[in-house]
Amino acid sequence: MQSETAKPFLQVQGKMIILRTLEAVSLMRGVVEIVLALPPGEFDGLVAEYGDLLRRGGVTTIVPGGASRQQSVALGLAALKQASELVVAELSKDLTGIPDHELPAHLEKILPI
Repeated sequence: MQSETAKPFLQVQGKMIILRTLEAVSLMRGVVEIVLALPPGEFDGLVAEYGDLLRRGGVTTIVPGGASRQQSVALGLAALKQASELVVAELSKDLTGIPDHELPAHLEKILPI
């Protein structure tokens, strides 16, 4: 799929992929903090357009990512305020075909907390 929209912000079944993921994560036990690393070249535009929506969805911190996935993870980890157990995931890729009401159960299997 070729699109000018960043993948997590694409609509699937009438809802942005990132929002489906955030809703499911917010239903999980023990989630205290959600840090989101966005592509550095699109950071300002994405935060301006979606920042409030993401924060209402449970994101506590939004940071610019790095040039690679590894750098983005490192920048996200550096932004954490607290962590006793930690999960690093790129969930938006793997959850697009799962109905909304089944997402929390799937996440509990993938990310036991």
